[in-house]
Amino acid sequence: MNSSLDIPPSGRLLSPLDVKGGHRFSAGTHVLPLAAVAEKYAKDRDAFIQKGLRYGAEEVPGYGDAYLRIYPLPRVPVTLILWLEDEEFPAKADLFFDSTCECQLALSDIVWATAMMCLVVMLED
Repeated sequence: MNSSLDIPPSGRLLSPLDVKGGHRFSAGTHVLPLAAVAEKYAKDRDAFIQKGLRYGAEEVPGYGDAYLRIYPLPRVPVTLILWLEDEEFPAKADLFFDSTCECQLALSDIVWATAMMCLVVMLED
């Protein structure tokens, strides 16, 4: 059973690897398709933003070339950051959880499923 807490997000971002049990996100079938998201939006910031907005994300100023905060669950913000490709570097996409995610989601498999759901909708055509 999973119970969420009535606490606000901290605003402190955690990499999936920093979440308890997050080492699972770096190998095998649990690897998040961040490279595919980066490739899809490598030169198209607006398409990345529009796709996120279509799923209820909010655009946030701050990091990268595009920064989205999406709530796949009411108390679990997920941050997606896109770095566009340029003549020096390839495109890159990052995903972060708010540090309160471990208070809201009890199992690392649920954390993984939440991250995967966010990325899959960004990869839809």
